Amino acid sequence: MSITAVAAQRILDALLARIKNGSIFTAYDVTIDARDGTDDNIRHSDTRNIVHQEFTTGEFPDEYNREEFLELKNGHVAICYYPDGKSAFDHPEAVANQSVAQAQQSATAPAPIVATATTAPTTKLGGSVKDGGGYICSETKKGVINIPDAIVKAVTPNGGTYDIQIDGGGVIYKAPDGKGRLRIASSKLGGGSKFRLEVVTNTITVEQI
Repeated sequence: MSITAVAAQRILDALLARIKNGSIFTAYDVTIDARDGTDDNIRHSDTRNIVHQEFTTGEFPDEYNREEFLELKNGHVAICYYPDGKSAFDHPEAVANQSVAQAQQSATAPAPIVATATTAPTTKLGGSVKDGGGYICSETKKGVINIPDAIVKAVTPNGGTYDIQIDGGGVIYKAPDGKGRLRIASSKLGGGSKFRLEVVTNTITVEQI
């Protein structure tokens, strides 16, 4: 049985509300929120698929992170989503002593090694570097490419979406997120972690490098 458009929208609305509130949550929390005040059949399997897909495709804000294995008080293990500055172990249903264990682990962890002049430089995740008429962009830790504002401003959107031409592939039509940022999952660009972006005839062209 496929999910109805009404049920899908309720799930997306509940997810957006959680994100806007800076909540620490699992997909089941979103299911409970979506079911509140409605007789619609909101299946948890549908919620889980939608929440996981939204995160995987980069629709979450950059400041949101994912803990893959959070042990809960009911004995289950869940994927938990949480913003920077917070911890998945602060979830109200997390096993109580996990946050304490984490704090103890941090306190006893060895001091970080300070980089020296001989340490090889690392590339900043999610950064972009001007390259002639385009930009070389690196994926973020979430596997998302943040398209530079200069590229976005050089293109006139069609019906609210931007045309993104993949080298050797098809065209992707992408709308900005709720904060006006244009991002796209690197998996949609053919894989890899670095891409060169340029504007050609009102289209953002992408070449894997």
